[in-house]
Amino acid sequence: MVAHAKGGSNKQMNDLVMHDKYDVLIMGSSRARHHYDPHIISESLGMTCYNAGYDGNGIILANGLYSMIRDRYRPKVIVYDLTLGFDCYEYPEDQQDKRYLSQLKPYYHHQQVKNIAKRISEEEYYKLYSGLLRYNCKTVNLLKENLTTVPMYDLGYAPLKGQMGYEPTNYEEVTDDTSIDPLKLEFMEDLICKVQSDSIQLVFSISPRYKSPSRQKFKDIEALCAKYNVPILDFYNDGRFYLNKEYFEDVAHMNKKGASAFTAEFSKILKNNI
Repeated sequence: MVAHAKGGSNKQMNDLVMHDKYDVLIMGSSRARHHYDPHIISESLGMTCYNAGYDGNGIILANGLYSMIRDRYRPKVIVYDLTLGFDCYEYPEDQQDKRYLSQLKPYYHHQQVKNIAKRISEEEYYKLYSGLLRYNCKTVNLLKENLTTVPMYDLGYAPLKGQMGYEPTNYEEVTDDTSIDPLKLEFMEDLICKVQSDSIQLVFSISPRYKSPSRQKFKDIEALCAKYNVPILDFYNDGRFYLNKEYFEDVAHMNKKGASAFTAEFSKILKNNI
């Protein structure tokens, strides 16, 4: 049913993992999915581009996706948008990182996905041999996607339409008592090594965040990037974007107007770095 879906999120994921080929992949969390317009990047670089960001996810899902994609082909460029809560620090809903397996469960037959599950939880590794568990809570969506043509995001990009009409009281992405998640950093280092061993250009990016706090908390990822000589394109505190409320739907996410303006500037810098 996943393989034969006519539309929707399951078809979109399956096409990305099993069929489609793109020159440039955008990876990361919802900030990746909502901030980067693949059409603008394609026009600037003269390359095909797909936005493979996923809401509420980060490096663990991205590592699994790339591990499967690389079995079929090698993209030319991977852009990874960094989000502290999903890529470096513990997140309140992490559930010991088990929740990041949700999108990978249908692909448990893939050895790399099994390896990821085992690194997260030996219990999950054995439980997921059950097909019933792997597809739990997906049945209704799969039926709908097989019976009707459910809309899909345009090249994975999901523009937001709202505009922030309030002044937030909290701009912090992580609090002072938030702890580093060593497993996320391990998966990040593993992704860097895989991509570089495949001779693919890897670029990290930090897209704008409304009235973003200090960048000091990115220091652990910056150290990792320095170790492997991976460039970081930093727009976090870019004055052209981060103070402009018209560009944001909420503190963490730019709307379509902001994303279009940001992607246009980002593409120029990216072009000079690849």
